Amino acid sequence: MSDPLVLEKSNGGNSKIFLIIGLVFLLIIGGTCSFLFLTPAGKALMGKEAAAEEGDEKKFDIQNISFTSLPEILLNLRFNDGRQVFLKVTFVIESSSPKIGEKIDKLKPMIIDQYQTYLRELDVEDIKGSAGVERIRQELVSRTNALLTPEKINNVLFKEFLIQ
Repeated sequence: MSDPLVLEKSNGGNSKIFLIIGLVFLLIIGGTCSFLFLTPAGKALMGKEAAAEEGDEKKFDIQNISFTSLPEILLNLRFNDGRQVFLKVTFVIESSSPKIGEKIDKLKPMIIDQYQTYLRELDVEDIKGSAGVERIRQELVSRTNALLTPEKINNVLFKEFLIQ
């Protein structure tokens, strides 16, 4: 007679463990491949080939590039202790064709108005460091592209940036 407390072993338990381990292994491999092939950080980890491919996407036609200078903007910034702090800045807009440069020239008053409206709302703390300047650049690019739709600019360059 068999002991009622002893359970019979079945091979089904072992196969379930192997199935679960296999699935976890596949998820890990899939996640790693997704990271390496789909994210910029993963491409950078893969080496120079991935970095070269990323750089190829950002190339532009040097023959058709256009730079449009904007006049100097001088305005006061908000400061917590009541002092007056002035910002003197000059921008150059980089676009991918002379045609877009001509459109920028026509819309200069509107672009300058957009820039001044945005810059006047900034605190001195907002423009500290390179991260602050980069946030300003991205916002100005976004505002310029909204005015130029459907065309887009490449960048807003800082020609002069003085806080006093």
